[in-house]
Amino acid sequence: MAAIKGIKERVHLPLYDSVFVAPGKQLRDIATSSVLKFFVNVQGKTKLETNMQSTSLLPHWNTFEARALRVVVSDLPTKFSREVERCLTATNGTSNGNGSSTALARCIEILSALIGESEPAITDQQVKTVREGLYVLKQTIDAVDQIPVDFDGAIGILRIYGNEEKVRPILELQSQLRQVRESLIYVLTRTRIELPKPLTAFVKKLEELTDDREEVNLLRQLPDVKLITDGFEQLVALLRSIDKTQFAALDTLFTTIEQFLYDVRARAKRLRKLKECLLAVAEDLETHRNQHTPASIADITRCLNESLGDKKSIPLDDQLSRDSLRVLSKLVYNSVTSFIVGEKTMIQMPTWFFPAGAGPFSEDGQTVTHGLPAPEATFRFAEPVSIDTQQNFRVEVEFPEADVADELQRIYGPFFIWVVLDGYMTRDVQ
Repeated sequence: MAAIKGIKERVHLPLYDSVFVAPGKQLRDIATSSVLKFFVNVQGKTKLETNMQSTSLLPHWNTFEARALRVVVSDLPTKFSREVERCLTATNGTSNGNGSSTALARCIEILSALIGESEPAITDQQVKTVREGLYVLKQTIDAVDQIPVDFDGAIGILRIYGNEEKVRPILELQSQLRQVRESLIYVLTRTRIELPKPLTAFVKKLEELTDDREEVNLLRQLPDVKLITDGFEQLVALLRSIDKTQFAALDTLFTTIEQFLYDVRARAKRLRKLKECLLAVAEDLETHRNQHTPASIADITRCLNESLGDKKSIPLDDQLSRDSLRVLSKLVYNSVTSFIVGEKTMIQMPTWFFPAGAGPFSEDGQTVTHGLPAPEATFRFAEPVSIDTQQNFRVEVEFPEADVADELQRIYGPFFIWVVLDGYMTRDVQ
């Protein structure tokens, strides 16, 4: 985007540059002198290492006001070269841990078999109860199927005998015949006309009629017959709606559930084995820890002298013992930091005068930093230091003592030293 000439903007844009030692490399691989220079060589660096675009110069026609200066030293786990790692492994010894490694591998195999398995949602007793209930229902349906009755025909007969429109006239006629029975018998038996056989049989039935008048009860129960028939028809339909193939599917379902419960029991057994395995590994490691004495720094140094042949390739004793605090202290308290603008020194003080004001912080000694991780806890210039357009500037961190400089060049990476100029950039509006 093109810049607008004559119109400036002022932005809070700190400048930073760093010295980086890659993993497995030493500080002497990138810096052979006792002076580390910042903002001087910015080519080939990533955005993590610098935000400078050109060496010792501001981009374009910008100007900069430096308000604060910070020196940040990283505290990353050291990674040595293969030769150094070989000596560390050889002197520490690993033979006593072979049994633990084998046992741990067995534990991992058991653990991998458990990954992805879920907890059971049902129990054996629940499956048993449901199976018994469905078995009883199946027996009932099978018993119904074995009844030698045509249910459709039976329902049809019930419908006929429960048809109030047809049955009621018949029962009422029987009631009326009962009322005129004696008179009708007298008329039919006293006539001299020879009666046909059907009529003779009718007279006989009239004589056999009793006075119980059961047709009255039948007439009163006719509506109930219809209700009973409707219920019976619904019951038959319900029994027929339960297809036998559904029971076959249920058998498959219960077989699957029982297999699932079997797998759960097997999983519980594997969990017990895993617990026993881990306890055995923990016991083995504890025994190994009690019997094993870590190699001393002298043993490691002796091995390094024999294998490397170059004393400069031997790491610092503090790095071998993983003492980050002592490494940081040697860097901070044995160096002098200078801020130079146009070959004029603007400030020069021991590096401890410029705390980082950033980075991780811990009071338990596991992480070390150069000062409290707060921007307020850092050095600020009494008056801003101006860097004019196209004016050279740099920051130098010098180790005045030759012995200390030679020792610190043996530091192994990964390792960063950042220098930050915090302030305001004045530039053309884009």
